[in-house]
Amino acid sequence: MVIAVENLNVRYGDFHAVKDLSFRVESGELYALLGTNGAGKTTTLEIIEGHREPTSGTVRVFGESPRNRDTVRPRMGIMLQESGFSPDLTVAESVRLIGRLTRRDDTVARVLDVVELTRKAGTKVAQLSGGEKRRLDFATAIWGGPELIFLDEPTTGLDIQSRDDLWGAVDRLRENGSTIVLTTHYLEEAQQRADRIGLMHKGVFHREGTVAELTRTLPR
Repeated sequence: MVIAVENLNVRYGDFHAVKDLSFRVESGELYALLGTNGAGKTTTLEIIEGHREPTSGTVRVFGESPRNRDTVRPRMGIMLQESGFSPDLTVAESVRLIGRLTRRDDTVARVLDVVELTRKAGTKVAQLSGGEKRRLDFATAIWGGPELIFLDEPTTGLDIQSRDDLWGAVDRLRENGSTIVLTTHYLEEAQQRADRIGLMHKGVFHREGTVAELTRTLPR
């Protein structure tokens, strides 16, 4: 068991963003968390990643509280919707900086090759296209081959070839044992890639199961 969420609740004042949410993610699984904007997906991920405290409930990652950053954080890679990289740093400098923070071993050259940004190594972040920035986000998430990787809308802004390349890299990570948690608005990606899917609506699970199970139980 990599992730265990039990009766998770998150409130912002009077707004109940996540309501009694419970689910688990197994080792080596690709779990897709789907839902419309405002469904509570990003809030849920922020709790699991250790960025935010829950109002109530229990979250465990590798059997530990995700707030225990010294033991949990080095084992996970995170691709956020927006990176926040310094625009004045180069691509290589950005990857090297994030890589050192993870405390995992890797090389800038290898990671940039995986995401096909080698020729952009000396380019400043401010000069990258939107798609190139998303590939840089992915590069920092996969530094050192983490055991658990969060991909929050990973293919937004990517062309078709870049999407295929990213999913090829994800497939190789899974072959090496990584567990993937995905959020996406591209339903075909979840259908093609996910072992299980959780459908969120207004802070709760509407359905959860394999693609085949959801196909049988939900209308078109």
